Amino acid sequence: MDNSRNELLCINAVWVFVPTLCIGAFLMAGFLPPPSPSIPPVEIAKVFSPDNVMMRAGILLALLGSCIFAFPMAAIAAQLRRMEGPNSVLSNLFNVMAALTCVCNFLPCAIWLAVSYRPDILPDAKVIFIDLAWFMFIGGIWTQIPLNLIQAIGILGNKSGQEIYPRWLGYWNILLVLTFLPDILLPVFQTGPFTYSGPLGFWVPATGYFIWMWLNYGFTLRAILRQRAVARQAA
Repeated sequence: MDNSRNELLCINAVWVFVPTLCIGAFLMAGFLPPPSPSIPPVEIAKVFSPDNVMMRAGILLALLGSCIFAFPMAAIAAQLRRMEGPNSVLSNLFNVMAALTCVCNFLPCAIWLAVSYRPDILPDAKVIFIDLAWFMFIGGIWTQIPLNLIQAIGILGNKSGQEIYPRWLGYWNILLVLTFLPDILLPVFQTGPFTYSGPLGFWVPATGYFIWMWLNYGFTLRAILRQRAVARQAA
């Protein structure tokens, strides 16, 4: 059965997910880079105040778009199923980890909105929840790393007889996992490169993440269109 229409709908949801995340969390909320964890609690509390309407609107936009991440992941999972064959354990696991990653996108946004909801919360209390949200949003590698490894295993063990994804993308996924590992140290440092606003804690993983997203968009779109062409020829 040719299901390319639904797959195209899912993979093109990247054009909704990435802008809502970047415009909402990074531009409107001003989290590019995130506020340094070494900033005094009073200053951090001012950022997350009910009066910061632009920040709250941006986080709301990011929250609304966060679950859209599952759509392009579903399209990638469909291609993993083609590579793996009928007993598609990897694609099922990929969908589960994608759902958990959506939670890691959604919950931090909800926490930031909750922190900025009441003006009478003490700054020291606010900072605890703000840090918690960043540990999930930036440090949610425990769901992202399995996504990359599952895709790498699927690509390198491709049994379909077709090049659905280039083989080098499998190795690139493994390399990307290595760039995510410094985020293990986010709860340890408040200054330096390993914080959630530092080069190794934020900039390197974030850059790799968005490159991964757009590489998958391009190659998945190509695979779906090829699949559609073959199905139409067979019909």
